[in-house]
Amino acid sequence: MAPEGDGGGDHATAERLGGDPLLQAIAESPLQALLLIEIEPFRIEWANAACAEMLGIAPTAWRTISLAGMLARVHEDERGALADRFARRQRSEDVPDRFRTRFLRPDGRVRWIEGVLRPLQLGGRRLVLGAFLDVTSHLEAVAGIEASEARYRVLFEEMNDAAFLADAETGILIDANKRAEELMGRPRSELLGLHQQHLHPPGEAERYREKFRDHVAHGHARDFDGEIVRPDGSRRPVAISAAIYEQRGRRYNLGIFRDLTESRRQEAERLRFHERMLLAQKRESLGLLAGGIAHDFNNLLQAMLGNADLLRLDVPPGSPTLELVDQIRAAAREAAGLVRQLLNYAGRGVATLRDVDLNELVRDMAELLRVSVPRTVTLELAPSRGSAPVRADPTQVRQVLMNLIVNAAEAVGERRGRVRLATGDCPARAETHEGSPAVWIERPTAETCVFLEVQDDGCGIDADSRARIFDPFFSTKAQGRGLGLAVVLGIVRAHGAGLELRSEPGCGTTVRVHFPRTADAAPLRPSQAAPPGEFRGSGLVLVVDDEEAPRLVARAMLERLGFATQGAADGETAIEEFRRTSDRLAAVVLDLTMPGTAGDRVLAELRLIRPDVPVVMVSGYEEPALRDGLRPDAFVHKPFVLEELVEALRRVMPRG
Repeated sequence: MAPEGDGGGDHATAERLGGDPLLQAIAESPLQALLLIEIEPFRIEWANAACAEMLGIAPTAWRTISLAGMLARVHEDERGALADRFARRQRSEDVPDRFRTRFLRPDGRVRWIEGVLRPLQLGGRRLVLGAFLDVTSHLEAVAGIEASEARYRVLFEEMNDAAFLADAETGILIDANKRAEELMGRPRSELLGLHQQHLHPPGEAERYREKFRDHVAHGHARDFDGEIVRPDGSRRPVAISAAIYEQRGRRYNLGIFRDLTESRRQEAERLRFHERMLLAQKRESLGLLAGGIAHDFNNLLQAMLGNADLLRLDVPPGSPTLELVDQIRAAAREAAGLVRQLLNYAGRGVATLRDVDLNELVRDMAELLRVSVPRTVTLELAPSRGSAPVRADPTQVRQVLMNLIVNAAEAVGERRGRVRLATGDCPARAETHEGSPAVWIERPTAETCVFLEVQDDGCGIDADSRARIFDPFFSTKAQGRGLGLAVVLGIVRAHGAGLELRSEPGCGTTVRVHFPRTADAAPLRPSQAAPPGEFRGSGLVLVVDDEEAPRLVARAMLERLGFATQGAADGETAIEEFRRTSDRLAAVVLDLTMPGTAGDRVLAELRLIRPDVPVVMVSGYEEPALRDGLRPDAFVHKPFVLEELVEALRRVMPRG
């Protein structure tokens, strides 16, 4: 917008400046606004073109402007101060030369003016020469920079990650935010002045130095993972994002450090959980497979063992055939033992839990354990003082003891070594104990446990073998069947116990079993077998089994004892036969595991029809807890021999 008036020059300019060409050249400079004011009375004597352009007032209009009119163009916030300044100058008081004010142009724009007023005496007149600069753009730029720096400071301080600012050329830290203090465990005053490589572990200084050099040389942003070291020597993993930028001719390196400690912990926990899930799924699959195999084998062995029993009854004493039959029976029993091991691994073995003293079990087995290890291996027994009461099946605990001791002795090999057996109390939730971290193979269900620990100084176990050593049929020994430790795991599961493994190659192995602790334990007593005796039966017995071979051999056994028999190959047929012949039935021999209507459902139906008929349930699995409190009158484990069937019948048919 053009200045007010005609915009022409003042014809008396040269005269007012004394005719000096140099002064005239200065006055006419477009870079410096000049104004000459007479103090008393107030009158604008002269203004150059630059001043007219700055304030938007034409040179010919200056002389018509009064002091009040001039002050009216000053921003109201500074108007009073400027009026007071001029009044004091009129009174010849000392007034600061410099001032800054906002001036309102006729076009409505506001300009920041910075000026200097110097008093002059010219021809006996009191004048003031004013020199002015328009500093609006400068102040706006400064305000913009200050606002930018304020925003930067807020963002820098409040960001969620640690931020470090370093001189790109020297690598010296010049700023750090609150998160940086928290991450490093050091106040900002200690961080500033450090070289950025000193944020990292000393042993890796050269690696980070090279990273910084490459980063500064190329100037592009970089992302990489690293570690920082805290004053206590601890390290934390961090994700680093670094960028080079330039400001006011100086290059800076901004590094954003994200603490990965928690995310790494969560990721490790997720991986551990995933591994546990895979392991649980694998064991469940293997357990189902083992249980299915064991079920089928038991039925085959039932036919073999039962028929061998019947054949033995028909062989005259002293006959060479008798020895062959006994060999068949022995082989079948050994095979049945293997099946029991499979069932134990699958968690479906036969377990009779009661309160027992673990230390008493160890003492009772001491001699048997000693003769089970080579003479080159020293067996040390270290039971805890007093009793160690646990809820367990004594027979299965003995098997765990024997399997662990034999396995430990084999790990020692042919050289001289040591195997140590210890017991004691422990909290079940402890993650580690002395030595290297222990790996939970199975976690206990109880809070307080008694541990059984077998430790050897043998060859140790590598990582690959540790992952598979409790799998059935896996063995690192040429002659091993791979069932010993698998059975231990199955027994541990059946007891709700825990199992820890601690081993490294060349450092030996420690296996610790955590049995749930009980308040007290009953003394061990050998089981009393029923006295042998002749048993003869009469009446009709219904034999229910979906497999033909065990069904036929059971019928043959019963018929040898004097019973008449009727067979049923499934649950529905059994219920119909029972309903049809219930008035003549002396007993029922019922298989538990059958497709369709299983044994427990058949038992429930039989009880509704005629509850007084004795039912002997048979199964290769542990006796189940049936629904609605139903229980068979007797339970026999497959494969059974004739004597075991007789004992069950004698219990349910005392007058048989």
